[in-house]
Amino acid sequence: MPQDTEETVHPHSFAAELARQVYSDLTGVLTGGDDKDAFSVTAEGGAEGRSRALWLLLRAALAAHRALRFGLDNAFAEPHSEDVLDALSLLVPELAASADHATWHEQGERLATSISASEGDREALHQALARAIYRLYDGLRREDEVQGGRGLVELRTMLAHVDAAAQLGAAGPLSTVVRPDRFHDDFLRYVEVAQNHAADAQQAVATLQRDGRITAIVTQDVHPVEQARETLADDQYAERLRIEALLDFLSALRRSASDDPLLRACSENETAFTALVTAAATVPLRGQAGFEYAALAQITRYNLRLLQSAAAQQARAH
Repeated sequence: MPQDTEETVHPHSFAAELARQVYSDLTGVLTGGDDKDAFSVTAEGGAEGRSRALWLLLRAALAAHRALRFGLDNAFAEPHSEDVLDALSLLVPELAASADHATWHEQGERLATSISASEGDREALHQALARAIYRLYDGLRREDEVQGGRGLVELRTMLAHVDAAAQLGAAGPLSTVVRPDRFHDDFLRYVEVAQNHAADAQQAVATLQRDGRITAIVTQDVHPVEQARETLADDQYAERLRIEALLDFLSALRRSASDDPLLRACSENETAFTALVTAAATVPLRGQAGFEYAALAQITRYNLRLLQSAAAQQARAH
């Protein structure tokens, strides 16, 4: 990470170096688990592709740099798109030259707006990214390891998700994300009910009476999925959509690629399975289109890294 945020460090250089380092930190996560350089892979394509995530990161880095130098008010200032393009030019000149700053800004803003909407518009993506960068460097200069560490984890987490969303293109809004811990519990409960009613069940829908006595019960077939859906509240449509999308994804993967490394890992390792289910809670999803393999696998790898790191820290503490 660039250590010096004083006036001697140009904002464009600060943003460019930060981007290189964060992408380097996520090598393996953003590149399908192999050793390819994450920055070079995700910098491919133009303003309408995966590189939009890089644009948004640079924009947030410039805003955070300004706040570190001149102080933070209530919100992070929006940098000029020309400055963001200049920072991009330091990293990948040919990529910066592929579109003008207005086009980059439009495509990046479209992606950011879509992601913020899927998160309930709690905070604009630009503000959240800039705040994570600010926490990281403010923690470093004040030697506050807790704050700096928090900022770094937030930054890596957000970039992994923004990059995954950028891979989906711009066809339609993103589905609402849900809390991973609640989704994990809802998913397990849903699957348990569906498995316990694997054979179609009968449900009473009416009674036939004669002289005030029930003489017959009219029933209808109830599919296990319908019974499983009853475990979710009426306002849990987002959970239902993601649960069923995950089940469809796993079913299709078993049919088409039973030896897939992601499927094998999640079948053999409980931690990997937890990483997959919690990834399905937040990974970018386009409505009824189902999960994209690359996006879901990417967030699963990132979650698995976090879970394994937490387990290692806990083991050392004991």
